[in-house]
Amino acid sequence: MKTRVIILAAGIGSRLKPFTDDTPKCLFKLGKDVTIVGRTVDIVKRNVDAEVIIAVGFLHEKIESMLCEVTFVYNPFYRVTNSIASLWFAREYLDDEVIIINSDVVFEEKLFKEILKIDNPATILMDSSKAYSADYKVATYSDRVVMMSKELHTCSGEYVGITKLSKDSTMKLRHKIEAMLKNTGFKMLGYQIDESFPLLDYDHMRVLAAKIESDKQERENDRHLKEKDIDSAEARPSQREEEKSSG
Repeated sequence: MKTRVIILAAGIGSRLKPFTDDTPKCLFKLGKDVTIVGRTVDIVKRNVDAEVIIAVGFLHEKIESMLCEVTFVYNPFYRVTNSIASLWFAREYLDDEVIIINSDVVFEEKLFKEILKIDNPATILMDSSKAYSADYKVATYSDRVVMMSKELHTCSGEYVGITKLSKDSTMKLRHKIEAMLKNTGFKMLGYQIDESFPLLDYDHMRVLAAKIESDKQERENDRHLKEKDIDSAEARPSQREEEKSSG
């Protein structure tokens, strides 16, 4: 079965009003003809054979008219619900490995390539550099996520808006969402992670810093090797000098 990528695009973008009065924020343009969500779909399709599902709500007709070769699911309660509810409306696709992406996230293609390599059962991308200014906050303990919510007072970082789940973790998430909706309806502020669902964090800023340090060390090693080769070459007598000595 193809990898599934679910893009969450139902929200009204209330914090960006009046810019979002008649345009979903995922349709904001990054260039003359490139929208945020269109760019995301292109990145996905260039890198993996994936079935792309887009959960829509607010001004869904505009989003649907802009994209092709994707599947749409509609969240009719988009004005009073959050992403968990949109996933519930996409629940029929929560039966295999899935990557879940917020539609307003702009990320580099090389980061998506790294996401595809992640082999953990359940991983969310987090930015630890925004721990003090985070919107959707992530609390972790020993690299495991213990809580995700806008209501946290302290946190480890900000949720970047990308999650990767194995088939087993996807099924667990589906069952948890169904149970949450049964108990609380669509009014949910956060998602408590318990021991049956070990969710790991992938701090892309920490990984980026490690990559920069690794590249720096590699360049330093190359420089030392080149200097060593130059020193060795200078220390060796030339062929002509050797011939004079032997003559």
